[in-house]
Amino acid sequence: MLYAFAEGAFSNWAVIYLREAKALPAGVAALALSVFWAAMVTGRLLVAVLVVRVAPQVIWLTLPVLMAAAFLLLPGANTPALGLGLFALAGLACSAFFPLTITLASARFPDQVAWVSSMLIAALMVGVGLGSFVIGPLREWLALEQIYRFSTLYPILVIGLAGWLTVSQRRVAAGGGM
Repeated sequence: MLYAFAEGAFSNWAVIYLREAKALPAGVAALALSVFWAAMVTGRLLVAVLVVRVAPQVIWLTLPVLMAAAFLLLPGANTPALGLGLFALAGLACSAFFPLTITLASARFPDQVAWVSSMLIAALMVGVGLGSFVIGPLREWLALEQIYRFSTLYPILVIGLAGWLTVSQRRVAAGGGM
């Protein structure tokens, strides 16, 4: 769900952020959202090729770092090029995290793939919905730049949780229990 908060913050607020907070032209703001989704698709295709040579866990743990970087850099998106580039980074960062999460969770629980996949999809839907909705009321107290900076917390928590799960899984695999 934390990942979904990040994706929702990027995708559902891109146009409003660039248009209202950064005063960029509406066309640039709309293009930034298209660039975000294009980078998502491109990143997924790239990762589909990379997982043949790079362990999925390595990619999975790297993507939230890129999400955090995008959140930290977005407040500086004062030009069309920066806005487009940073939403491309955000799309690339979000691209394969969720599919890899399903892959890794399915491998961890091979007898419960249908349930695990369904729960992850449900968490994604709840997270994108809540993550997108909560930003609206927060705008009464915080500027969108501040919300993006605070949103760095989502991928940081994901990194911590993913790291903990990776270490726990290694312990279980080594016979040390959790």
